[in-house]
Amino acid sequence: MKIFIFLHPTWRDGRVVECTGLENQRTAMYRGFESLSLRKRKALSFDRAFIIYFLKMKLPFRIIAFLEGISYILLMTFGLYFKYRLNDDSYVKLLGMPHGILFILYIIFAFLLRKKENWNLLNFGVILFASLIPFGTFYIDRKYL
Repeated sequence: MKIFIFLHPTWRDGRVVECTGLENQRTAMYRGFESLSLRKRKALSFDRAFIIYFLKMKLPFRIIAFLEGISYILLMTFGLYFKYRLNDDSYVKLLGMPHGILFILYIIFAFLLRKKENWNLLNFGVILFASLIPFGTFYIDRKYL
């Protein structure tokens, strides 16, 4: 036979907190009614929330893929034209840095979305390889996203 002792709850910041500081079965069932020590611990551990946040990043990946494709085309047309026809390296330097940043973001987001989108190894290889080909990211956006 179990004996239940009901302690009078105290109120802190509009939430019920047990007097003993330990969780019981009732407060464990309802989110938000845990003790202050557990609430602070959950707020500080952001690793799971960080992963979940980045796994929901399909729209930003599409935007990055589009911008990476545009920057690659601009770099290959204007940048190379000005570099080899007019002997001016400034356009390659101007367009190269944003393209490099977008390329790295494209690769990072592809790795983060691989598990969520259930890409097998072949599809993932095609997605990574498409970042090296002009107009490849537009194909990936159309077929895989």
